[in-house]
Amino acid sequence: MNTKQFNFTKKQVDRIALLEIGGSHDECLLSQVIALKSIEVSVILILDKKTASRNSFLNQQADELIIYNPPKNAVKSFLALRKLAKTLQKAGVKKLVFNTAQGGHVRNFSLLLDKKITCYGIIHTIKKFENSFTQNIIFRRVKRFLVLSDDLLAKAKPSKGIHVESFYPLDFLPIKTTIQKPANEVWITITGEFENRRKDVMGLFELVQQTPENVRFILLGKAKTDDDEVRLFFQNLKDNKLTNKVVVFDHFVEESVFLDFVQQSDFLLPLIHPATKSAEEYINRQISGAFTLAYSFAVPLLIHRQYNEEKDFSISASFYEPSSFSIDLTKAIQQQQIIKSRIQSTLKWHAQERHEKYVRFLGLKEIKLE
Repeated sequence: MNTKQFNFTKKQVDRIALLEIGGSHDECLLSQVIALKSIEVSVILILDKKTASRNSFLNQQADELIIYNPPKNAVKSFLALRKLAKTLQKAGVKKLVFNTAQGGHVRNFSLLLDKKITCYGIIHTIKKFENSFTQNIIFRRVKRFLVLSDDLLAKAKPSKGIHVESFYPLDFLPIKTTIQKPANEVWITITGEFENRRKDVMGLFELVQQTPENVRFILLGKAKTDDDEVRLFFQNLKDNKLTNKVVVFDHFVEESVFLDFVQQSDFLLPLIHPATKSAEEYINRQISGAFTLAYSFAVPLLIHRQYNEEKDFSISASFYEPSSFSIDLTKAIQQQQIIKSRIQSTLKWHAQERHEKYVRFLGLKEIKLE
């Protein structure tokens, strides 16, 4: 990206390392790399093999890529982490960000790193700020953390001496539209794995029953057919002749196709309802990936009315009750463009604002252009 866009001049800075060796949350990496490259920081990516293969475009953005797969043997793992720590020290790394700041490998590596390296971390569920032996050890070494929304930040209760800020990783690679959406259809998209632990599966059947023929529910993720409730959901669709209203994929959806569907969707439906398994974790302790996609592509969310006090949803969502979904969806369609405009005009979700905030969080100086 053009450095001038972010009001920075070219500057020689310390090398920054981003580490993700747990095979998850790689959706947070691109925003960090873009932010760092906007001030021409030298970026070292440390990724496990699977994460690296899924994100080949990041290899081209980073200055250096280190592939690291944690050995299963405890002694071999310790020796490999110690070697990696020495590699970073020799490379002159001064700051390191744990993209997923939890788990035994992060704990061990944080203790092996040279004390001159300042560590930062991203917390993906705020329950990690509660008592945890492993996490408490990480907190001895890492003092500055990011959580993935302002709403989570307001609920987080870090211990004394721990600094926490919010971070919205909303950057995705640009894609070309190849899918043809019928003009008369309304697409309501459910992203991520379709399973009872993450979503109110049978609650979706209640919603499908209430919608007119032009509404399509798109299950844009793997359906866990070994889940009893998922099987019952599909059987109910068949028995009630509603299968034409639900689009299902029987294969892995490539990211370009996935994002194409998201961009063309009228609404994103996280399908998180009170008194279900999903409600125990999502919203209160962590976010759904649907939230990030909604803010990034300005696609309105459909959210259960019980969560209408969440500040981000007051900007980005239309609310419903399952029992009155038909009426509430009609209202949502009428408000769709208003909500879309609100998302687009929200400063904290703008690229420049997000990137500059991340740079400040890492203590990197911003130098204004003359």
